Amino acid sequence: MHYLWPITLLPALLFCSLPSTPPATPPKPTPQGSPFVDVSFLIWQSKMWGVEFSAKSTQPTEEETLHAALKENISVPDFAWRPGAKLEVGYQFAADKWDLDARWTWYRGETTRLKKHFEEQIAPEGMGIIPLWFYPFYTVHEPSVIRFSSSTSSWRHYFDSIDLEMGRLSTFGRLSDWHFFTGLKGAWIHQYYRVEYANGSTVDALIAGGEHVVYSLLQSTVSFDNRTWGGGPRLGFDSRWKFGWGLALEINTAFSLLYSALKTTRDQEDLNVQVDTASQVPYHLTQHTNSHGLEPVLEAQFGIDWKYDFFTTSEVGLAVLYEFQYWWGQNLLRRGYSHLLPGGTFPSRGDLQMHGLTATASYRY
Repeated sequence: MHYLWPITLLPALLFCSLPSTPPATPPKPTPQGSPFVDVSFLIWQSKMWGVEFSAKSTQPTEEETLHAALKENISVPDFAWRPGAKLEVGYQFAADKWDLDARWTWYRGETTRLKKHFEEQIAPEGMGIIPLWFYPFYTVHEPSVIRFSSSTSSWRHYFDSIDLEMGRLSTFGRLSDWHFFTGLKGAWIHQYYRVEYANGSTVDALIAGGEHVVYSLLQSTVSFDNRTWGGGPRLGFDSRWKFGWGLALEINTAFSLLYSALKTTRDQEDLNVQVDTASQVPYHLTQHTNSHGLEPVLEAQFGIDWKYDFFTTSEVGLAVLYEFQYWWGQNLLRRGYSHLLPGGTFPSRGDLQMHGLTATASYRY
């Protein structure tokens, strides 16, 4: 059987002669994502609509006529420009240019000393300052109008918001980048508003029990504490329109719909002098109101930005933008329907507007 050994060796020779399996190609390294941080300095002005606190009546009352001719100048507070800040941190994923980020906005607003204090004579009858926030604790029998000779107001505004967003960068040609995002927005808004009226009219008041008392209105002070908490969905886009040399026009906008809880506390303190006894008679009222509802928020920015890459791994940027925010339904301070008798009140339904300069420095690794 020795003649069979070549046949037994044939499979081994064939196996050795086959080409070996090529080694597996190592996968290409996946580009890493990049963290980023933005820091913004704000110079903003916040305005609350519906906080007019007095009106100047410049025409006397004509009691003998059936129609009252009014000539008034409304006093609106002067809102101050104040600094604020934003801090944004995020992460840009390597896959498909998705990103996550969180942003905190901090701002404090107030009114200036301009248009804060007004004085006017209260004679003849009908002249003087009309107290737009006055609440009567009794029925005023006569005269038919309430006037004060001076008024002051102050308003403070405390604002904090947090945005959580997920977005994706898209490029349309070489001249524009678009970043579409969606997420959540939360906000905490606290307002404090105080109005004082002094040296008012002398009135014939009908108090409880049907007794008539003549009061000289010495002082009337009303303080409001208005607090809002809200949260809800947010969506929008950021866009860059490139000029070259790293410069671009930036246009951004966002819309949110917040389910908000609003709590308002009103404290009213009046001090009158009873004419026949020359004694001071104080009055005090505390009113609490709570409400819930959906309130929209609109935000927009436009301006110039600049970006520069260095060391092939990092990017820095600067931006100077005009920013505008409009918050609907943030003023639920309640006014009285009448100056002559106690009764129902109604909410002012004013909106909050914030606008100004936003300067941002950014870094991306």
